[in-house]
Amino acid sequence: MNYRLEFRPEVILDLKVTVDGSISFQFEGVHGRTYVIEASDDLQNWEVLKAFTNVSGPAAFKEFLAKTHHARFYRTREVP
Repeated sequence: MNYRLEFRPEVILDLKVTVDGSISFQFEGVHGRTYVIEASDDLQNWEVLKAFTNVSGPAAFKEFLAKTHHARFYRTREVP
């Protein structure tokens, strides 16, 4: 049996749910690398919400339509 352990340097900071139902957080990764923030309603189908290259520290993210979903999951991942 093979196992793979991945070190993921991405860090979500300061997660907030606001009164209007939106979700906001800051995201930090390795300087110079490109990342996407994705969202899913079912953990099967993922939609890219934002792509960015980390050049100056944490990036701010806010989704105003989060309240229109029954459940919402977020993830970050590095892309080539």
